[in-house]
Amino acid sequence: MSARRGATFSSVSRAPSARYTIPTEAGSLESERMEGQCNPCLSCGACCACMRVSFYWSEADPDFGGVVPVEMTERVAPLLRCMKGTNSPQPRCAALQGQVGQTVVCRIYPQRPSPCREFGIRWENGALEASPSELERCNRARASYGLPPLGL
Repeated sequence: MSARRGATFSSVSRAPSARYTIPTEAGSLESERMEGQCNPCLSCGACCACMRVSFYWSEADPDFGGVVPVEMTERVAPLLRCMKGTNSPQPRCAALQGQVGQTVVCRIYPQRPSPCREFGIRWENGALEASPSELERCNRARASYGLPPLGL
């Protein structure tokens, strides 16, 4: 089984600082870049196009405090939803905008589900922070797109 099938996903953090803009149908999306150093997540996106992003249904139900836009999700099981586009043999999250390995942004970043928020790769103060297992998961996703591995 390839890294692009059957895996489950978690999140990517963005770094504070300078901004760049990506046009959309409804205007533009702003994403962040570190001054002098580039957050590798913003030029990657492999994790968003490699794994199913599954979460408890209430995260997409505003009546229960959910903030994930329900129209960006699909039902997987009675108590489980996933991001549209990620429940397929060649997953790609419907919220991912841009080209994997170039410039990407999450269109619902402030409203992303818990797996995305909890992904163990962080870009803090100009440095990559990750547990060994999360870094391995990230690098498997990157390899599936021919991207070089990240190191600490």
